[in-house]
Amino acid sequence: AGWCAMSPCEQWLVVGWLLNVGLDFVSKMHFLTTLAVTSWTDARQRARLASTYLALLCLFLPIVLVIVAAAAMLSAPLLPVLGVPLFLIGFPRPKRHWPSTRG
Repeated sequence: AGWCAMSPCEQWLVVGWLLNVGLDFVSKMHFLTTLAVTSWTDARQRARLASTYLALLCLFLPIVLVIVAAAAMLSAPLLPVLGVPLFLIGFPRPKRHWPSTRG
């Protein structure tokens, strides 16, 4: 039931999934930090309570990391709440739509 008991094909499958989730996690963290930084530095995007939102983001960073990790594992989008850096997990959507055959 361990790593050595798996066949090489199963090991490659696990490694590929972990790489996919890891890259998705890094991409979502980049999105999160970009939105957090621009919500503070860009005067046109700055909300009235931007400093409060950023303080909440820093205070609840472990929870935010769990939300980002769950979104990466589900391949679900992160949804900013009203454009501020507070995030929810969106509904997982399929990455591809296969065309149906007609006839």
